[in-house]
Amino acid sequence: MYSAPVFTAAASAIFFHEKISRLKIFALALNILGCILTVTGINIFHNAEISLTGISVGLGTGFCYGMAAVFGKAGEETDASIISAYSYFFAAVFLFIFNTPGFENIDSKILFTGFLYGLIPTSFAYMVYYNGLKKIRDTSKVPVIASIEPIAAVFIGMLIYNEHVGIANFAGIAVVFLSIAIMMKAK
Repeated sequence: MYSAPVFTAAASAIFFHEKISRLKIFALALNILGCILTVTGINIFHNAEISLTGISVGLGTGFCYGMAAVFGKAGEETDASIISAYSYFFAAVFLFIFNTPGFENIDSKILFTGFLYGLIPTSFAYMVYYNGLKKIRDTSKVPVIASIEPIAAVFIGMLIYNEHVGIANFAGIAVVFLSIAIMMKAK
């Protein structure tokens, strides 16, 4: 998912004619490295099987997440709730198409809980995200700034679930913060 900044930078250059400077490329590379370290520690391949499907789905997720910033910026004059509603409509359609065989086993409590998760943390977060897009001139900077998310996840994991976080994770957090600072200075 954190390949999104690369897709957003490329699309921003094409659609919004944003310049991709060496400093932006450096910040993008640092951001991806920082996110990898933040999430994995350094154990990138520890107990993991690498699959072409997994890599493809991951890059597809990064592309879709990256395009959220592009579509949000393109619809800058549109209310954030309308952009969010379209996003959720298409997400629901694709979810239904690709998960149809699994729907017969879903309990109504699960559906209700899923609805609440979609409504409260997801839709609220994206409305704030789309409103924030209006305040940032360069769309290519948005996913890098939003990469604060894995840092928050690491701290929540530590505080709530007592997850072990090592030096490499903290180094990744520092690299993500550095990449955000560099991206904010990049032109």
